Amino acid sequence: MKNFSLGEKERIFLEEARRLSPKAKVLRRAQALLWLNEGRSVTFVAHLCSVSRQTVYDWIERYRGRGRSKALEDGPRPGRPKVMNQKRLAQLEETLSQDPQRLGYRQTTWTVPLLVYHLRAHHGLAVSGKTIRRSLHKLGYRWKRPRYVLAHKDPQREVKKGQSAMKWVRLQKGPRSSLETQLYLGSSHL
Repeated sequence: MKNFSLGEKERIFLEEARRLSPKAKVLRRAQALLWLNEGRSVTFVAHLCSVSRQTVYDWIERYRGRGRSKALEDGPRPGRPKVMNQKRLAQLEETLSQDPQRLGYRQTTWTVPLLVYHLRAHHGLAVSGKTIRRSLHKLGYRWKRPRYVLAHKDPQREVKKGQSAMKWVRLQKGPRSSLETQLYLGSSHL
């Protein structure tokens, strides 16, 4: 391209972008525009950047159209919409606040597979376990293994286990020594 030329301020901007940008795409685009400014051909620049000539022409048009600030950055891309939007996160949180047994399930706690099944069956939401885990993390939940506790402690438990009279005793060995010895004494030693 013969008529691509940059002003002094534009050249300085591109050199700074090339030198300071942490993004490889920005660096490559800035370098390509600087090479074009030096008089190199579009074909040569495309070959050096490992892109097509059309891509180099697109970079030139974008630089002319958007101006300096946005010309080197990637444009917004729509991408796939999120499966778990705010409404669905609220449904998940409302589901977590309920006891699974009251909803007819045999489990005492929510598990990821149970949440996947429940959301699909009752809310028509088909999501993967990975999506549920990400959503739980986003809501501030952390996974912990359930700890089952008896509702009423057996008053005879210690006697049945033989631990009623056994204690740990800590003895110090002399005033100068910092060594400590632990002894396990049964009921015959107390």
